[in-house]
Amino acid sequence: MKMKFPFWLQLASFTLLLIAIIIISFSFQGYITLSRNYLESFEARTNSISSILGLNYAADFLSQKVLNRKETEKSINILMKQEPDISYVIFKSPSGRQIDHFMKPDADIKNVISVEKHVTIDPVDSTSGHGRRIGSIVVGYENQLIYLTKKTRNQVMLFGSIWVILGLFVSILIAYFFTRPIYTVITAMSEIAKGNVNVQVPVTRHDELGQLASTFNEMSQGLQVKNELLHYVSSRTWKEAHNRIRYKEDEIIAARKNITVLFSDICDFTKMTANVSASEIVSMLNEYFVDMTEIIQKNGGYIDKFIGDAIMAIFDGSPQEKAIGAVNAGLEMQKTVKFTLYNAKELYIKVGINFGEVVVGDIGSMKSRRDFTCIGEVVNRAQRMQSLCRPGEIVIGESVYSMMGNVTQLEIRPDKVTMKGVSEPVTIYRIGGEMEKLDV
Repeated sequence: MKMKFPFWLQLASFTLLLIAIIIISFSFQGYITLSRNYLESFEARTNSISSILGLNYAADFLSQKVLNRKETEKSINILMKQEPDISYVIFKSPSGRQIDHFMKPDADIKNVISVEKHVTIDPVDSTSGHGRRIGSIVVGYENQLIYLTKKTRNQVMLFGSIWVILGLFVSILIAYFFTRPIYTVITAMSEIAKGNVNVQVPVTRHDELGQLASTFNEMSQGLQVKNELLHYVSSRTWKEAHNRIRYKEDEIIAARKNITVLFSDICDFTKMTANVSASEIVSMLNEYFVDMTEIIQKNGGYIDKFIGDAIMAIFDGSPQEKAIGAVNAGLEMQKTVKFTLYNAKELYIKVGINFGEVVVGDIGSMKSRRDFTCIGEVVNRAQRMQSLCRPGEIVIGESVYSMMGNVTQLEIRPDKVTMKGVSEPVTIYRIGGEMEKLDV
């Protein structure tokens, strides 16, 4: 499966997003604090200005007009020079009517923040606690909040960019730190998917990722053991086990089928190896089984099991094709043994072949070991035919012989024999002489 958005990129993006959210949050909080402090300073300044002007011009407010406008204007201009951000000052009556106003010539009325404060004189009586309102003063300030906001924004962008670049670098480092062990395991798993179960990953950490690597190594070792065990079961058993797991088949697998069964055995093997070491016996048998297995598979069969020095093989499929395939396998086995020395020893084998209906199924203990194999009279007779062989001979059943057609290149002799468990004599066919393969 191709990754569209790798985990390291997801982790880096998430870390970068988190840093960006933190920067934006602090920037927004800074803007709110700046605005509040800015407005509070206007409130405090207006309080001070209204107190001074209210005290100096109380008579003007009481008379509802500016008595000496020239003198008042001069005082206001001095105030504006002392505090350059003041754009205008307005005197109002208690009802809100404008008494007079004083404006800076170059004032930008559209960009002004107005703050209004009441002008009071001493209380009429000391018990009320409130002065008498005689008017109000409105002070207009240049709105420098936009300038300050732009300045703050530029600072935020500058420092934010630095933090984002730093955050990107850190997030990639963090992502690499956490995902490198994961990608090591993914690479190893890809090797296992290709069939290489001998791969291991280094365990360099002592956390969950280290545990992941350690668990993977345990799984790999288990697969190595299972892979080795494949050599101890037939290919058909492995195939059925695979299908059972893949398709979640829990029911018992059993069927009646027409197949061809081949048995082969080395003549006098026990006597031949009486004085041979165990390692030499195993080496000789393995060399022999390699050749025989290759011949059987080449002719369309598969090994069902090895029984000591004997072989049981199955040819499953088109009856005539598989029956002739089994005969050809027997012929090639005899020919190969005739011209091959195994551990400097000359071997002779006996081959029995039979065709017919058998029971095929998953046979054995469901709690421990079982095998996918076939049983029945046809199997028993094939084994008995093999035991009736002379060294270097092949014995086939009547059902196999009937599917061979008119064969002229082989020396085939019919024979009547008695078999255990069979009341009537059984016809068998002995193949000897030159072992030339048949055409399928």
